[in-house]
Amino acid sequence: MFPVYQKTDVLGLQASLREMVNLCDGNGSGVEEIWKSYKDKIVGGIKRYVPQTILSKSPKPEYYNKEVKWLRLKVRKMYIREKLGSLTKRI
Repeated sequence: MFPVYQKTDVLGLQASLREMVNLCDGNGSGVEEIWKSYKDKIVGGIKRYVPQTILSKSPKPEYYNKEVKWLRLKVRKMYIREKLGSLTKRI
């Protein structure tokens, strides 16, 4: 999954981070605990306010490039033209 940054709820993320910073200011814990808490809040905010998209591999073979796609379209158009032509000849 990859983040979609242009659709992020920026205001929600900012509010979440401000709230988190206010909570961490008065915390008398050690540096490692503060860092872990900070990191968890950041990751949670990203998961909540930044939409994720799943990239999947194309089912088409690797050799299926622009030229092959164009030839396939050309054949399909010829097939449809021939099919419609034979239908009009019967009438």
